[in-house]
Amino acid sequence: MTPDDNVHTWNNYLKNYEIPTVRQVDVADTLGEYHLPVGTLVCLLAMLPLGWEVGKRRRAGKTVVGPGVLMLFLASGALVSWSYLPRVSIARPAVMAGMLSEEQAGDLLQALLKNVYRAFDFREEADVYDKLALSVSGNLLADIYLQNRKSFAVQKAGGAQAKIKAVDILAAAPARRDDRPLAYDIRGNWKAMGTVGHWGHVHMRTNLYDAIVTVEAVDDSWKITGLELLEETRIDAGGRQESGPKQ
Repeated sequence: MTPDDNVHTWNNYLKNYEIPTVRQVDVADTLGEYHLPVGTLVCLLAMLPLGWEVGKRRRAGKTVVGPGVLMLFLASGALVSWSYLPRVSIARPAVMAGMLSEEQAGDLLQALLKNVYRAFDFREEADVYDKLALSVSGNLLADIYLQNRKSFAVQKAGGAQAKIKAVDILAAAPARRDDRPLAYDIRGNWKAMGTVGHWGHVHMRTNLYDAIVTVEAVDDSWKITGLELLEETRIDAGGRQESGPKQ
């Protein structure tokens, strides 16, 4: 600031900034949507009471010519309207879910893994467990939590603390499980990038993972219910790879 230039102007780019947090991944947001033309939807809805009327008349032994003709007319209208706009979006029911595409599996794995890594950034142990429970379920929840607490105690004694900054999904191949209502085994490869601090000195670290992650719909949200780590590889700053033990 100078006497001749005494006005400072700035833009507040953090005005609408949202602190990264852990959010549930809803099943309805992942399975996709049906896009139905409005005309087709109206015809289908009008056919419902007519179908009930036809059934009632048949049980009473009455003629169904009138309602039957109207049903055929509405069915034809539904077919004709199929190619015309506008359309409405309807969430795909979970019972009609099919195979996830690789893109959908990658997005799902990205969201859940980011939640898991982000959960351990909270300071209070109760917050860590609660946030972790939004993306992990079953026995795996307790296993991951207790393993991290044990690891944290060792790191704290040695002065080393790790923090994951980003997760990059390299590949995701889903396979539908037949033994559960809505579950998938995703063979995933991802890269976790973060920082490790040793007594005030911080440096970058990148790990590569190859694992089979079981994701399942629990209370209308996706959660990790199984994890089989196949390989973990550490990449140092010079690009050298070092395979580590499975954990």
